[in-house]
Amino acid sequence: MPTGRRAATLVTMADERAQRAARNEAAFRAVNEALHRSPRDGDALQLVCECSDPACREPVVVSRATYEAARSDARRFLVAPGHEIGEVEDVVDRGEGYCVVRKHEAFAPIVEQTDPRRQASRHPRSP
Repeated sequence: MPTGRRAATLVTMADERAQRAARNEAAFRAVNEALHRSPRDGDALQLVCECSDPACREPVVVSRATYEAARSDARRFLVAPGHEIGEVEDVVDRGEGYCVVRKHEAFAPIVEQTDPRRQASRHPRSP
């Protein structure tokens, strides 16, 4: 087990990775918000996985109701099963082909500041 400065460096590196992961997930959330706004028939939404892997392109299909429930909390993200990271988030809901995860409190500032719905409410569009 590392001690002293090496241990502090490892903790800092882990924290930086977790923050980067939260920013990656926020970017995927923004993509899904754009997809959600596009007009489509039916109740099912085909989205991209909002996990922390920037190369992930796993599709996630959810109902509009599930999507809206996830978006009701800026700390919640929709990920493919197996893409959750227990060190930074908890699974709060599961369904066929998806998991809803909620970021731990330490990452709330990052994901709340990058929430497209929060930004839209602060800067409403002109009619």
